[in-house]
Amino acid sequence: MRRLAIALLGLVSVACGSGRNSGPQVIAHRGFWNTAGSAKNSIDALRNAIEIGCYGSEFDVWVTADGVPVVFHDARTATGIEIQSVTLDSLMQGAEPLANGERIPTLEEYLTAWNHAPTKLILELKSHRDAEADDRAAGIVLDAVRAFSVAPDEIEYIAFSRHAAKAFVTRECGSPVAYLEGDLSPADARKQLGVTGIDYQMNVLREHPEWIDEAHDLGMTVNVWTVVADDDMQHFTAAAVDQITTDRPDALIEQLKVEN
Repeated sequence: MRRLAIALLGLVSVACGSGRNSGPQVIAHRGFWNTAGSAKNSIDALRNAIEIGCYGSEFDVWVTADGVPVVFHDARTATGIEIQSVTLDSLMQGAEPLANGERIPTLEEYLTAWNHAPTKLILELKSHRDAEADDRAAGIVLDAVRAFSVAPDEIEYIAFSRHAAKAFVTRECGSPVAYLEGDLSPADARKQLGVTGIDYQMNVLREHPEWIDEAHDLGMTVNVWTVVADDDMQHFTAAAVDQITTDRPDALIEQLKVEN
């Protein structure tokens, strides 16, 4: 994996380009895990995304019952532990390691590994059991991020939960916040939630291509997920989205190099 960094150094400027004129920014979905020896939401996947020069590395966060943010996608582990219902100690004692042998990282460990790298943190707060839990989780996450002195322009927040998205906005996180669910037009998302962008599944944006221009006219960003196939990458690059979240960030970086 580390040899990929050498092969792709010349592509970094494409991946990190900002603005629609230089093509979409590349976001690694759950890190760049789609390579030997890595795993989704692992620290290794984060480091891989940094090495190949991704604009951002997306990852998922839950908050345990004792208020510790951890990086994991599903609500329950493979052993059936519901993360938001147990303490960190119970989680670590009962959960299986990730596919590459790493243990589930805490957010603090994840931030420490990132260490202010040029690759932005794209933090998805998972939907907790109710609005109160979403608000609590958002506050805990923001406190953890601020404790690590993450600058507002080093991180972006995304959420399916309207409560979570709005919590980041109302708590004045100072960073971009995007809504994931796909059930609101850009105008409604901005009016109801105050978010700065939409981050919608690609079938939603294929059904509503007009939302891309609508978002841009409102000064909002457009991210699309999770793009894997080459033709889908080409489609959304041509559609002038701002960001593409993909399980194949290396392939998208190469494609953008050719097109530019």
